[in-house]
Amino acid sequence: KIKPSSHLNWISMDPSAGKCHFGLTVKGDAMWPQFQENTTLLINCEKDPKNRDFVIVKIHENSNVIFRQLILERDYKLLKPINSMFPSARIEEGDHIIGTVIQARNNL
Repeated sequence: KIKPSSHLNWISMDPSAGKCHFGLTVKGDAMWPQFQENTTLLINCEKDPKNRDFVIVKIHENSNVIFRQLILERDYKLLKPINSMFPSARIEEGDHIIGTVIQARNNL
């Protein structure tokens, strides 16, 4: 259970936005240069992602949670990093889209 005393950083959000929202901080360079290290992402887990939306996905194979752009092509879903140094990957059976990025706040 989430308790205010168990977290150090809190993000204010519009209360009319819905019930299932949370924030994450970008780590790593897979989404650079558009999303730099320490950018705060606001995630909506009720919004159905569309083609080219940015999403948070839990990968079943290794339990990693990643941030990528969702590309919908015919009968498959592709997770694409912005930084070409990182590989794209298909969403496989058992992978789960946790939520869609609705806002990014750059923390310089």
